[in-house]
Amino acid sequence: MPKFQMVSGPVDSRRFGRAININFGLAGESCRWHCIYCEWRQAKTKKVPQPATLIPDPESILTRIRSLLTKESRPVNSVILGGNSEPTLYPDLFILVNGLLKLRKDLEADWNLVCLTNAAGLDDPGMKKACALVDDVWVKLDCADEALYNRTNRPEPQNSNDYKAHLLAIRTIPKLGIQTTLWKFEGKPGAQNWVAGNLRELLDLYRVLQPKMIHLTTLKRKPASAELKPVSHEELDAFALRVAELGIPVEVFS
Repeated sequence: MPKFQMVSGPVDSRRFGRAININFGLAGESCRWHCIYCEWRQAKTKKVPQPATLIPDPESILTRIRSLLTKESRPVNSVILGGNSEPTLYPDLFILVNGLLKLRKDLEADWNLVCLTNAAGLDDPGMKKACALVDDVWVKLDCADEALYNRTNRPEPQNSNDYKAHLLAIRTIPKLGIQTTLWKFEGKPGAQNWVAGNLRELLDLYRVLQPKMIHLTTLKRKPASAELKPVSHEELDAFALRVAELGIPVEVFS
């Protein structure tokens, strides 16, 4: 059975500084998506039902976070919801977020509470309330074309809304940030999102969604499929210039 680590860190994050990550289940098993580049699962691995005992309760998480924060000698910049899992599928997210905000106040700390999400559970009003409370919500948006989204992000059909409903859910998030991972796929161009059509349609979506910022990334860790390749820094920079022309702040992490 894969090792489950409820809270990890502090670690130095490229995007969020000194950070503590909160995970909500087994790596690769607590998410409704099966992205072809995900480093947490192998491409052809079927999802295994997760024992209920492995779903952490809010008090256990808060106790662990408090312990880490009081022992840490270096300042922590961020507490991140959803390292290797999907926070909007965690049933007690609203309770946990309120607890973390109270903990920050009690400790007189100034770290950011960050949510990294694919928005899979935003059909739940409680998840929307939780996302509205955190400081920053970064939503994964890699594919603007529905067919490419289904082919490469691979959401579980029985549990996910259609693509239009998914985009509408994203539009309800306040303080929206977008994280876009771009990749190539050797010998299989239909499974890569670094193609002119998807890039053009992503720009159209950015224009509609008007996020406060966009983070552009590419593959850094070993992906599920060996044929996947990163986009070069020069290519990311060129696309970032096109994003900036929309008047939307953008940062590149390659």
